[in-house]
Amino acid sequence: MIHVDDEDYEIYEIFRDQFINNIPQIKKGIVDLSGTKNYDIAVNNLFRIFHGLKANSRHFHFEQIIALADKTEKMLSALRECAAPAEESIIEWFEKVYEQYCIWGEEMEDGTSKFSQANPWLFEAGHIEENIETLPSILKKRSLVYFDTNRDRVNEIGIALLSVVKSFRGVGSFAALEKILAEEMPDICVVNVGENCVQASVVYQKYIPNGAFIAVVDKTDKQTSLKLGFKEIYHILKTPLAIEELSRELLIVTDSHFTSRRCLIDNKKIQNFISTLKPLPSTILQIQQVCNDPELSIKDLIKVVKQSPILAGQILRAANNPLYGLKEVNSIDQAVTIFGMKRVQAIALSHMADEFKNVDLSAYNCNETIFSSVGALRLTLMMQWYSKVSIADLSVLSITAILGNIGQLLIAQEIARLGKKDEFFKLMVSEGIQIAEEKIMHTTTPSVSSDIMYYWKLGQDIVDAVRFSDHPKNAPPEIARFALANHIVYRLVKLDGTIESTIPVQFVKVLEKRGMKVEVLAKALKNVIELSKK
Repeated sequence: MIHVDDEDYEIYEIFRDQFINNIPQIKKGIVDLSGTKNYDIAVNNLFRIFHGLKANSRHFHFEQIIALADKTEKMLSALRECAAPAEESIIEWFEKVYEQYCIWGEEMEDGTSKFSQANPWLFEAGHIEENIETLPSILKKRSLVYFDTNRDRVNEIGIALLSVVKSFRGVGSFAALEKILAEEMPDICVVNVGENCVQASVVYQKYIPNGAFIAVVDKTDKQTSLKLGFKEIYHILKTPLAIEELSRELLIVTDSHFTSRRCLIDNKKIQNFISTLKPLPSTILQIQQVCNDPELSIKDLIKVVKQSPILAGQILRAANNPLYGLKEVNSIDQAVTIFGMKRVQAIALSHMADEFKNVDLSAYNCNETIFSSVGALRLTLMMQWYSKVSIADLSVLSITAILGNIGQLLIAQEIARLGKKDEFFKLMVSEGIQIAEEKIMHTTTPSVSSDIMYYWKLGQDIVDAVRFSDHPKNAPPEIARFALANHIVYRLVKLDGTIESTIPVQFVKVLEKRGMKVEVLAKALKNVIELSKK
């Protein structure tokens, strides 16, 4: 029971009144889901109601209400992708949710703080399969032209790609390329002509502005890559061209150019800002070399860290941050040894964000302190979870965990520049962060983060593990496990610093399907929640 003399009683009264007043609105929204006229309005209103109930219930740790509101939120997110009206089975599920909230409303009027258990069926049923066409199937509907003066290579690439695209045309001259571009307007253009890729991009953009263009340049030719960047060509591969790399890049341009769910970063102002970022400091490059060289040891890493007093100080401060859950650490040798190579590399990279100080993050309802703690919490959760799953995968996941939110800084800056802070914040509160980013900025934090990582040359697996974390089902097979791990960690530790108290049901199902122990993640999540309270 919550008594009148309790410190939080006044807050509880406000919450109780809001809860009870929302119940008729829930009923009305469910009725509207069964029709077409007010379907979209109903979905958005219900999402706002349950998002608010979940957020406010956290203050009192009403876990049952939080868990069911979270499940309902995700159902409503899925309904946004479905045509109206909602299926009868879905309406029946929402009716049961409504009945459960009516029961809790009655219990709340009695001042209880321990609610009856929700029917387990509510968490097991009510599943909507997202109607997302896979990237390979979308790519299969696209035409591709490949320009290369090496005829043998044209034939080799053609044989490899015929099974993944709708049609393949190989050309060996500028005249042939221009003719096909003018007459057939292919969806994707791949050019493998070295420094002449710049000229080819000019010809391509003449007929298909802002199209899907992939350039292949010599791995030692930095000038051509730079010139292509000035022409807003960012999909660049290096020679010798590997089929596997081209196949992955084709999926990436498919996601960015031919999907409707989201638009990968096509905002020129943000992309231009990324291109002005400083390159990685030499110390961080040395750390990467040590961490990626199996012949080098933790002693070699300690030597590199000690070369930079600033970095050494950052590592020491991190070691004594309660979020990392370490005992008192007094020396660099001790800090680096305890952290290990993977985590030191990730922490060093995270401090590249320091150049963005004073960015206004209020649109996300957070500040620089929260921003930093999100990276630390995600890294801690990933380390505690995946150290029991796959130590080897942490070479990628430790970096993606701590750097996955760096794109938030650039998006926040652009939101402020455009004067859309209030609009973004309202949408974020009512529909969630990712939808707000997609609707206002046509991109997401992981998408921008992956572009920054690409610029920093952190490795294709690292870049794509973040790029596909929004929708891991679309990830290329070789990085699907990384994208899924990031997807889960990013959702459990949100951009505004809040942490999910329980693992959502859909994550449980995915992990069980993959034969992964849910209790390992649950224990790691519990530890992170406890650390965040210190």
